[in-house]
Amino acid sequence: MSKLCVKAILFLSVYLIILLVFIFFFQVRFIYIYIASNLFYMQWGSHAILNNKSYLIPFMSFIVPLPFLGFLVFILIKRTTFVTNYHHYSILEPEIFIYNQDIKEDEIFRRLHMISGKSVRKNETDIEVLRNGDAFFPRLFSLVEQAEKYIFLEFAIIKTDKTGRRLLELLNEKARTGVKVKIILDGMITRKKFRNQKYLDSLKFLKINIFNKLNNDYLKTGANFRLHRKLCIVDGKFGLVCGFNIADEYLYPSQKFHYCRDNGVLVKGIIISELLEIFKKDWYFISKEKVSVETEIDEVDGQNTCIFLESGPDGNKKKIKHCYLEMINFAKREIRIATPYLVPDDSLMRALFIAVERGCRVKILVPGKADKILVNQVTKAYYPTLLKAGIEIFEYNNVFVHSKTLIIDDIVVSVGSANFDMRSMDTNFESTLVFSGPKVREFYLDFENDLLLSDQIELSEYNKSSFVLKQLRSFLRAFSSFC
Repeated sequence: MSKLCVKAILFLSVYLIILLVFIFFFQVRFIYIYIASNLFYMQWGSHAILNNKSYLIPFMSFIVPLPFLGFLVFILIKRTTFVTNYHHYSILEPEIFIYNQDIKEDEIFRRLHMISGKSVRKNETDIEVLRNGDAFFPRLFSLVEQAEKYIFLEFAIIKTDKTGRRLLELLNEKARTGVKVKIILDGMITRKKFRNQKYLDSLKFLKINIFNKLNNDYLKTGANFRLHRKLCIVDGKFGLVCGFNIADEYLYPSQKFHYCRDNGVLVKGIIISELLEIFKKDWYFISKEKVSVETEIDEVDGQNTCIFLESGPDGNKKKIKHCYLEMINFAKREIRIATPYLVPDDSLMRALFIAVERGCRVKILVPGKADKILVNQVTKAYYPTLLKAGIEIFEYNNVFVHSKTLIIDDIVVSVGSANFDMRSMDTNFESTLVFSGPKVREFYLDFENDLLLSDQIELSEYNKSSFVLKQLRSFLRAFSSFC
């Protein structure tokens, strides 16, 4: 036997011994990962890695067979002190919510307050439902035109297409007249193919901050983080909370899909002060510049109970995820979910399974036309597990559903930027408005109309997929935490 063969056998033997050692440690809660995650404090935290196979499998696949490559990936997606020292400064004193036992739906808001620490606003907020771009964009342009003091926008994407340029030029003109205009974009999502930087630089009166630019910021913050919130505040009088991006496909038919189905709400009242606080915090995080504005919030006599939730990788407490789990556990009759990306982790799936077992109907609406082919295949990989548990899944006919809503028992709705996936729940900076009141019925009926335009997925139909496609989906699902 040649010396080369002997060396190869020795190398493989040593490698297999090391691999077996790793597997042994994995069976005893995987000490190696525990130490590594505490030393570098990854974005998911050691507890999440050790107890959630959705994160453990992809992490193991890099660290075990390819330790050097795995370490480089680890460095790129880690949580650093730059992110964990995310500056929280509050312009509001926390309020104690007084539970009114005469109104039964207040119980869920008492629970959400206990989980998130956020204030519950009762009968102090007006809500207007904005269905699709043909309702949202005229309202947005109208608010910008009416602005007298300031306009603050925070969107993952503002494309420099027809719709984006119209808005940006209107904002630039308002800024020229003395209105304070500040815009936050995400650098990774609003990539250069969406954003004409030369054009943005020509808008001399706008102040635009970009989170995670395509430069060495990745080494400071970790390339895996996204600022995904979608907010707008105008003069402290109006606020928008939505799932929309600023792009043509939300207003005009596109070549890729007919249009983007989405939802948002226009709010008036005291809840705007909390939207403003989040914007100030995010602006300071990116620029280290404090936003100073005179805040005069109009008092309104609304019939809604609201709580505004935000979460992100800046803390260990996943407020939106934990509140979603509580809302699902609270459901007595029906749970309705609309999401463009259905990639739930183990805890969310278990909550849905338990809801079905106690008699709740669970209906999930997903796109019939995908914007990201691989992520859509990951979504489909979850179909068999969910369908076997009794969950109903509907695909909108040839339409990309970008709406992110959760409806509980026709009494409580969440609408905002958070998808029903692991990235939104654990990694992105997200925001959502949870409310009860007369407008909940509009969301319920909208969902009913969407189901009429959708095809229900049957397990027998899914099983007709080719063997190769099923295997691909299973493989992609193992890495779904990266989606």
